[in-house]
Amino acid sequence: MKYIYSIIAVILMSLSSSAQQNIVSSEDISTTQNLISEYLSPLGEGIGTGLNCGWWTTAKPHKILGFDLSISLNSVEIPESGLIFNYEDVIYDNNNFTSDPNSLTTSTVFGDAYNANITYNVNSSSNINIVMPQGLNVKNVIVPTLNLGIGVIKKTDIVIRYIPEIKFKEYLSMQVFGGGVKHDILQYIPVANKLPFDLSVMSNFTNLSVKTNISGLSTSNGSDVEIKCKAFSTNVIASKKIALITLFGGIGHNYTYSNLDVDSDIILSNSLSINANDILTTKFGKMHDMKVNIGVRLQILLVNVNASYNWSAQGYNTISFGLSSNLR
Repeated sequence: MKYIYSIIAVILMSLSSSAQQNIVSSEDISTTQNLISEYLSPLGEGIGTGLNCGWWTTAKPHKILGFDLSISLNSVEIPESGLIFNYEDVIYDNNNFTSDPNSLTTSTVFGDAYNANITYNVNSSSNINIVMPQGLNVKNVIVPTLNLGIGVIKKTDIVIRYIPEIKFKEYLSMQVFGGGVKHDILQYIPVANKLPFDLSVMSNFTNLSVKTNISGLSTSNGSDVEIKCKAFSTNVIASKKIALITLFGGIGHNYTYSNLDVDSDIILSNSLSINANDILTTKFGKMHDMKVNIGVRLQILLVNVNASYNWSAQGYNTISFGLSSNLR
């Protein structure tokens, strides 16, 4: 969990340029929003993919009031496409931004240490050199999850995901909340009770909130800056239990997006000031993705140990490990 905090801390501290300038032109605001969005997108996509993992280790719902408690760590692979982006495509139609003559690409948050220099032409006699933030040279991001599943009527499980607000040192805090529903679909198929496996559909959502008051990304009234990531997933899942071993898998659709949430103007490293309403409309990491999941769960006395692999059509493949305990 501290790994995620460290990533976000470096991101926020690294966004900078060389002299403070309040951007008011709608065209310039849009270009700046897009630069921030392209840089941060792999963060939203990576964390969002991790939040969509660890929801199940079996397709069989509990009996009424049966329950399970599970914790998992999800290691998300960042694809090559998530390491750099072509910023020239972002500024191409805006003559107030001039590209770096040395390169037309720059690192994303997960890329290497290279960062491009972009010139912002304030007016005919003045300009500002915007130094794009460096990447962290990170190829994987780890996302923790904690779930409680409870059996209700009609072979249905209600799943709650929650991590209370946890503070990291004096400048970061994190909170996770989500929910899901797993429902058996074999009950609607004639003679399906003779099939040698379980089959269900599961839909879920997760909200991740990170608050920070790092000086590198501040607000005009001194309040915290908040990063919100939302992840949604719908899957058809199947499982087969053989003695103490359960084999499980599924196929489904992921959707993720993130945004910055502030209640006043935002100042990037005392260099660039953007109106709060313009920041609120900046979304990043918006991604539709198809995934395929396979895994195995082993029961050891009252504890289950599980491992799974999630293939992502967008390249954000994930390996998950977890522990769980269940009743009924």
